[in-house]
This record gives sequence, C-alpha cells and structure tokens, in this order.
Amino acid sequence: QLLIEEADRTSQELGLRRGAFGLYKGSTLEKAGKKRRNSSLLGIAPTGTISLIANVSGGIEPNYALTYRRTVADGRDLIVVNPYFEESEHGIEEEVLRKIVARGYIDQTDEVPDWVRRVFVTAQQITPNAHIQIQAAFQRHVDGAISKTINFPSNATIRDIGDGMMLAWKSGCKGITAYRDGSLSQQVLTSGGSQ
Repeated sequence: QLLIEEADRTSQELGLRRGAFGLYKGSTLEKAGKKRRNSSLLGIAPTGTISLIANVSGGIEPNYALTYRRTVADGRDLIVVNPYFEESEHGIEEEVLRKIVARGYIDQTDEVPDWVRRVFVTAQQITPNAHIQIQAAFQRHVDGAISKTINFPSNATIRDIGDGMMLAWKSGCKGITAYRDGSLSQQVLTSGGSQ
C-alpha cells in the first residue's frame, strides 16, 4: 500500500510539473482528477530466472519445492535446494530428511517440528484458490499486472482451470498464469514426485 501511495503521489507531482502522460485526455485518471505523469505505476514482473541467478526468492511465488530440478535452455538440469530448509535441519531425523528431499515437500506423515511444517509449504501444497487469493491480495495495491503462477495438480480438469480463471477475474486480478503439473513433456521445474 505504501508503494502505490508514494508512486501515485510522485507521479502526480511530476504530472503537474511536466504534464500528464500522452493518452491522459478522456482517461479514467482524468475523470478522477489525477493528473499523473505515468499511466501505470507498479507491476510485478516474472522473476524465475532472475531469482535463480541472484539466489533470492521469486517475488510473491511460494517455493516450488524444497528440492527440485530446473531444466535450463541448453537442456542441462540444475538441482536446487531451498537454502533455508537446508539450514533448518535441526530436529529432523536423517531418514525423514532423506524422504523429504527425495519427494521435494513435507507430507502429513513426516515427523517434523510444527514450525518446520508451517514455514516450508510448497506451491503444490497450496490450493489453486489460495494461490489466486494471494495474487488478489497483492493486486489491490498494484495497478499493473502481476506475474504469479497458479499451480494446478496434474488431475485438474478444464472446468477446474476455468473456475480458477473466473475466480481470478472476480477477485480483481489483471492477469493470471495457470500451470497444470505434467502438462508439458519437459517441464522447467520438477520435484521428486513429478515425472
């Protein structure tokens, strides 16, 4: 909220000094009495590759998996391990840890401390509707589009994805990227349980 408020205030100051953006006349901003320099202020760009290079999180995306394989453009596979999960191994038995690493996520039968289960939730463990609600929460404070993948399980139907699209639209999302697990013969990201 602070970002959009400051961006709007600054753009209005610039609009008064330098003039409004080119298509201002007749725009919703003119009707609202906001003489902004910029027609759009904030957006959340795709960050998958950039986040990998910089070793940071991918924007508002949850962790894809705790360990996963990323296939890069030249066909090579990179194994990625969540560095925070790696550092939190205290309190997890070695055998349980091996299962989690092989699978890529913590399931309900794993004996792990409650804080580990709450903190290390992966993209596939979040329902499509929850992914959409996360995007909608950010969209309220971003006037441009948001790059966010809505992960659907491999058994999702056309209707499931259509219902997700409608929910996103009704929730005010400006764009949505839906991905059905296993829908491509070669995925960019695969976890231990994916084929």
